[in-house]
Amino acid sequence: MGHQNLRLRLAGYFLALDPKIADTEPVDSPRSELENWYVLCMVQALYGGISPNLRAVTLDQATPDAATFHFMLAEESADDRAEIDDALFEFQALQARPVDCRSVVTVGQGFEPFRALPGRGIYHRKEGD
Repeated sequence: MGHQNLRLRLAGYFLALDPKIADTEPVDSPRSELENWYVLCMVQALYGGISPNLRAVTLDQATPDAATFHFMLAEESADDRAEIDDALFEFQALQARPVDCRSVVTVGQGFEPFRALPGRGIYHRKEGD
């Protein structure tokens, strides 16, 4: 195929086909099902609210009662902070029971978002060549 790491974009996150990158958790495990559900809900919550300033979103520490999302902005923006708050609200509205939703926002450029942010990638804007 000519590509060392063939990646398919699936529901806003990358599914890596390279075994060094692929998840080590079995796809049908309860933890993976919960993470998949949270990723799908966050993709839905972000729909229409992604600005060019948003560099990346990851999911970290997913449990049935809590979820931590990491957001990376290129520059500080009150509008983007409000969009993040709206996305978290919409994410919670999609849950069948209360989920303690936390967010960590990092602002900056000059480093790779998925290497800088912990957890599972949900969104990553295309940067560079």
